[in-house]
Amino acid sequence: SASVKEEFSANRFYGSKYAENMSTTRGIAQRTKLWYPHSTIKIKFVNGSSEYQEKVMTYAREWLQYAGLNFQFVTEGKAEVRIGFDWNDNRYITWSYIGTDCKMATNQDEATMSFADWDRASEFEKKGDVLRAFGQVLGLELESRHLDFDPNWSNTIADYWEGELTDIPWDNLKEYVFDPLQRSEVIMTDEYDELSIMIWPFTRRYAGNTARDFNYELSDMDKAFISQLYPKDQERETFIERIET
Repeated sequence: SASVKEEFSANRFYGSKYAENMSTTRGIAQRTKLWYPHSTIKIKFVNGSSEYQEKVMTYAREWLQYAGLNFQFVTEGKAEVRIGFDWNDNRYITWSYIGTDCKMATNQDEATMSFADWDRASEFEKKGDVLRAFGQVLGLELESRHLDFDPNWSNTIADYWEGELTDIPWDNLKEYVFDPLQRSEVIMTDEYDELSIMIWPFTRRYAGNTARDFNYELSDMDKAFISQLYPKDQERETFIERIET
């Protein structure tokens, strides 16, 4: 609604961080980066106010209504997921490692996820940030990389992104963030989900098929897909075997 949109700030950018020496080819969900069902993922904060930390814990747990996993937030000791805010003075891009790639980042003082510019973000944007970043933690990738989706890029997209992200050439950004994925090792929904929390939107000035805002809630397909990847009452292999047949 108009009253909701008035609370949104300007452009918000999201990214993925890759472990060194790991392949950057990954799917909407990739088998090698999924957690084993019923795993307990340990999570701790490396900075941030108690208010921000509480919001992350509250919003992240929404995934657990549908996924057969557990989050354990700890204040000391080792944790697979480590959360920072404006980490290393990055106030521009919210990012996270994908799935179990975070295990490759062994320095316990370094973040594996960072939320950017929360002092200006609306409550809707904060929730969207958390749900999207924790979708990445669970192994999900941006919906725009679905094999059956064509964004219909305009000829102005390269100039736009090179102007926004001056240190990342468009060709590299397109290959690792926007291009459709190879079918190898990919688990995905039957169709592109325009309501997914994992969507990356564009106006029709840049991409003819993605004219919409960011989503700020889990879609029905998000809920169904994550419950298939991480069943609460059966082994995940049953779903993977069905995908492969």
